[in-house]
Amino acid sequence: MLQRKGRSILHELTDNELVELVSFMKERLGTVQPTVQPIEEKDRWTVWVAEKQ
Repeated sequence: MLQRKGRSILHELTDNELVELVSFMKERLGTVQPTVQPIEEKDRWTVWVAEKQ
């Protein structure tokens, strides 16, 4: 996640904010179950269309 691949919203975070987020996620995931595979960032988008009536 630190690499900010793709069109990620992670680009909106500063380097320090991103490090803090990743540290938080590692801490939370480590208490539940040790991660075997790295977390993979995926580009997922939702498009909303509005129509005035």
